[in-house]
Amino acid sequence: MYIRSDLRINIGKDVSLDAYGLKTNLDGLLSVKQDKGNLGLFGQINLTKGRYASFGQDLLIRKGLISFSGQATQPTLNIEAIRNPETMEDSKITAGVRVIGIADSPEVTIFSEPSKPQDQALSYLLTGRSLESSGEVGSTGSVGAALIGLGISKSGKLVGSIGEVFWYSRLKPWYIWRGR
Repeated sequence: MYIRSDLRINIGKDVSLDAYGLKTNLDGLLSVKQDKGNLGLFGQINLTKGRYASFGQDLLIRKGLISFSGQATQPTLNIEAIRNPETMEDSKITAGVRVIGIADSPEVTIFSEPSKPQDQALSYLLTGRSLESSGEVGSTGSVGAALIGLGISKSGKLVGSIGEVFWYSRLKPWYIWRGR
């Protein structure tokens, strides 16, 4: 004998999360299905009015979506966070980070609008200023050293541990749903 269930959870606009430097409102619809002992989680959670403050950074969540399509421990992330515009040297520049993909191994990309080289985008993200303004032109400064240490692939995507620094390791504790 086994239990078959289909439970729908409406996450209303009054639900919020304040953990690990992340403060955000949540909304969405989840479906928890159980059949023959197998448990699945389906649906999505939207992060709204979110802010992430950690490692001296103040990031605003511009887009936040966590999607589930079966395994509760394998959500798909589609998150974009930008440095707080109030802390930017140039109000015409936006710098941020995109986290896209399966939670175990998301693709983390640093970006800027308008588009800048990766070292400039990272400088704006970390300091709110250009490399020139921060006195760190080239690979000899700490931003340049961070880029070399992390590695930049030929396509311009950051690889290495930057995902752990900004998002992944800090988000992991709250996206795992185990039905406790």
